[in-house]
Amino acid sequence: SWTDQQADQPSSGRRIYEVEWSLETAEQQPQPQTPSSWRLNTSELSARLVGLRPSTAYSVRVRCLALASDQTVVPSSFSLRASFSTEPEAPGSPPRDLKISRSTLPMSVMLSWLPPLEPNGKITKYTVLYRPVSSNSAKPAGSEHAMPTAETQVVITGLRPSTHYYFRVRAGNSEGFGPDSDAIELSDGAESDGLSSRRWWLLIGGVFGLALLLWPPRGAGRSSADCRAAPTAKPDPAAAKEPAVDRVRPTASSTTSLCRKDAALAGDPRQPARLPVINL
Repeated sequence: SWTDQQADQPSSGRRIYEVEWSLETAEQQPQPQTPSSWRLNTSELSARLVGLRPSTAYSVRVRCLALASDQTVVPSSFSLRASFSTEPEAPGSPPRDLKISRSTLPMSVMLSWLPPLEPNGKITKYTVLYRPVSSNSAKPAGSEHAMPTAETQVVITGLRPSTHYYFRVRAGNSEGFGPDSDAIELSDGAESDGLSSRRWWLLIGGVFGLALLLWPPRGAGRSSADCRAAPTAKPDPAAAKEPAVDRVRPTASSTTSLCRKDAALAGDPRQPARLPVINL
């Protein structure tokens, strides 16, 4: 409402008031094709604005359109702008673009979505609803589960293999929850978008078995007889009289160490074979 000091004067003639209101900030305009300002004409000193969005800031101004005696319209300047905000309401539209993607965890899927076009306030929470259904019909095959979250994505775990699931999500603000999104179906349970626990174990076992087949054993290329320690020779009384430098016999410990060295080299195919060397 507003006042007009010249409205009661006889010479004022007929007076029409033009009311213009617009969004307070450009960020509140959700779609480019939505108009940013609206106008209406009235002959009263008040007007009722309709079509306002919840939890939105507006500014409004008024000017007078005076009708002169010669039927010409003489517009006045606009008044100063007055600002106001509407009260928040529950979201007027559901979340958008609900999608299912692969999860790295077994027996799980990841859901993601976009906020609603009509939040009617600040979105502070989401609830993901999912339940198993019969494979040959859409009849529920179990109780419905609800997972709250504040983000626009969530990982659902604990799904059963080879089971059909329906997922949907709803958004909420300080005034409550809005409508549910369209349901999206997971046709093959957790196995369609992630490896089941059985397949995980089969994969790990196959990799481990392949590693055992390709890994070369220690001491490859030398038989156990070659690396068998030579028995310690009994002392020969005749040989004891000879100089120690004329004859050197390898002991059991030296033979064993040489076999170990050759066995280590034989495990690497890139190393050439070596013969034991005995210094005389």
